[in-house]
Amino acid sequence: MRILGIEFGSWSLKAVELESRFRRLEVLDFHEIRLPLEILNPTETYQKAVTQLMARLPSHPEKIVSSLPAAHTALRFLPIPIKSRKQVEKMYRFELEDTVPFKLANSIVEHFVMTKKDGSVVFAAIAPDKHVKSHLEWLQSVGVDPDWLTFEGMGLINLYLNAYDPKVDSTEPVLVMDIGHHKTNLSIFEHNRLELFRSISWGGSAITQSLSMALGASAEEAERFKMNDLKMDLDLNKASTDDRELMMAASQAFHPFIADINHSLVAFRTLYKKKITSVQITGGSSQIWGLNKFLSQSLSVPVTTFDPLKNAEIKKDNLQAIGSRFGEAYGRALVFARKSPLLFNFRTQSAAKGTSLKEISKFVANPSVVQLLTYAAILLAILLVHVNVASYLAKKDAEVAQIELRKVFGSTFRDVPSKLGSTLTQDPEGLQTFIQKRNNELAQKLKMMNKERTPMLNLVNELSKAFPSAVKVDVNTMQVDDRSFEMIGVLYEGDLNEVVESLKKSSSFDKINLTRDGKRFTFRGNVVGR
Repeated sequence: MRILGIEFGSWSLKAVELESRFRRLEVLDFHEIRLPLEILNPTETYQKAVTQLMARLPSHPEKIVSSLPAAHTALRFLPIPIKSRKQVEKMYRFELEDTVPFKLANSIVEHFVMTKKDGSVVFAAIAPDKHVKSHLEWLQSVGVDPDWLTFEGMGLINLYLNAYDPKVDSTEPVLVMDIGHHKTNLSIFEHNRLELFRSISWGGSAITQSLSMALGASAEEAERFKMNDLKMDLDLNKASTDDRELMMAASQAFHPFIADINHSLVAFRTLYKKKITSVQITGGSSQIWGLNKFLSQSLSVPVTTFDPLKNAEIKKDNLQAIGSRFGEAYGRALVFARKSPLLFNFRTQSAAKGTSLKEISKFVANPSVVQLLTYAAILLAILLVHVNVASYLAKKDAEVAQIELRKVFGSTFRDVPSKLGSTLTQDPEGLQTFIQKRNNELAQKLKMMNKERTPMLNLVNELSKAFPSAVKVDVNTMQVDDRSFEMIGVLYEGDLNEVVESLKKSSSFDKINLTRDGKRFTFRGNVVGR
């Protein structure tokens, strides 16, 4: 399964492409589309960036993960003096009602319970329905229809929690800062627990603006000065005039940032009666020369760099990718790899996307499926006519024919990247081979699903029908053969016990077993009658 984690940044559009198979996860590629420093039309700008991104992919991803803007979500930490998880689950919403300025009935609420010595802490994320729907509409307008919608910052939080090793890492409170272009996310962890999260409207662009004003340079020139010439660890008494001017201008931009961090640290100290002992930084702006030393002196704590890709399995040709810029996108993509402690997803309830099982049911119920081979043969003839005629027409007419061919191909094979489609529509033999291969694949699948005895399609349909409409899931893996079946996925909403009862009543399955790990589930059972 191909997974794409996307971050719509203000400096660039970043994406990490993963492949999950046979319980193994591999990072296939990193993609970054640079954006203008001043974005006048966000929808048009991101639409072009998404088009470029999708054209780079060898195939369309099966799952896409993105996030809601920070302004559309409210994050709360609720200390509850009870250790029983069942009791906490029952009462946390009542506590939450008094802390948010909107109705929970019209919102999507995701939460995570953390147990402590003196009780529990509930980390909750709330997003009003109208904000979720409006952002989904915007994402679809720029060319993305995500399967998973998180809050900004969840990707990096999951990476830190996954990488935490009590034998190596500090057991005292640690502040992790993801410093971006327009914002910085602050996360404070103690052991392997998230204790505080906050997003600050400050990023590397503030330094760029300060340099631009001090030097009388354009934004593009100031950006180059920031990343190539600025050294934040210089001794001002020994620095050259130019270096001193750069550092003093940049230092002024940091004043509100340091003040905001100190306010957050005071809030943490007041709530938990503890101080942070170290800081780890990541994000694109963390690459500024000497920033570790400058922040260490400003905050009076040691500052090191956090590597988001520390435990990632990466293809050799991608080892040089700068992990600090891709951490958030990579962490988001991990929700489909069953390696994420936090599984907050706002693409649920009224904003839910069709699940894998519903998509299969829709496929099975479509009477046109059995006629696809005939249609494919007709399509093959149409496409080849386009190609052959184009080779004999005058140049102008040939261009028109080529455009029409691309339209026919693109509307038929929507999962094929535009770059590959453009290549195939200019190669008659390659195009014929491609279509024949697709025909063979479809014929093989139809043949497999219509064996003797109980048809495989009937089994898939029965598994789908076992999930009532009130139970919303996303199935990561579904395997059905002559002897057994297995489904692995994530529960969004509903009671899986209803599914168990439905499967037990079916004459096609027996020995049904359900195992759970938080919101993740695995169904296993035997197939009868094949």
